[in-house]
Amino acid sequence: RQAIVNKKTHAVGYELLFRDGESNSFPVGMDPHAATGKLINQTHLNFGLKEITDGKRAFINFSEKCLLEDYPYLMSPKDIIVEVLESVTPSDAVFNKIRNLFHDGYIIALDDFVYSSEWTRFLPFVKIIKVDITQTPLDSLGPFMRYLKDYKAKTNRKNKLYLLAERIETNAEFLLAKKLGFDYFQGYFFCRPEMRKYKDVEISQCTLLSLYQEL
Repeated sequence: RQAIVNKKTHAVGYELLFRDGESNSFPVGMDPHAATGKLINQTHLNFGLKEITDGKRAFINFSEKCLLEDYPYLMSPKDIIVEVLESVTPSDAVFNKIRNLFHDGYIIALDDFVYSSEWTRFLPFVKIIKVDITQTPLDSLGPFMRYLKDYKAKTNRKNKLYLLAERIETNAEFLLAKKLGFDYFQGYFFCRPEMRKYKDVEISQCTLLSLYQEL
């Protein structure tokens, strides 16, 4: 897990990162869909999310396939934030899933967001936008921040849109991100991903997830 912090550096949630061994890195060649399935099995179905997140919300990555197959519904909207991976295409099918999740009480976050007009229709259903500052440097965010300000003014949206800066590694980056208007922060400056070890239960994960979906 890696903490998500607010401006006072207090943890408000944890992003859960899939690992399959002692190495604190995502397994090479691992399919994101399979990784999310195993993560749900190892956390939610075996020993519970709240034990890992200290009762706070879990940010969980969902691939396009996971969204279309309704994986978020395996968990309560009170426990998770649905993090839509940057590889997801802004198709009609994905739009309908995200709209339905929003109306069913789930919080939607867009991961590694880079604005394009195709995502405009999604924004009313999104509460958190994550920006990877290694891909979109903070000093280049002026036009994007102005766009968001204009968007919120024009739409008069009732639910606040929060900005999360990820991969913060220095105090200078943290201060600049706060100045630009970011609400939440994530990165090595605050903490590195923390490994948690638990004894797993031997079971067919694919079968378990299929049964759980049917139930």
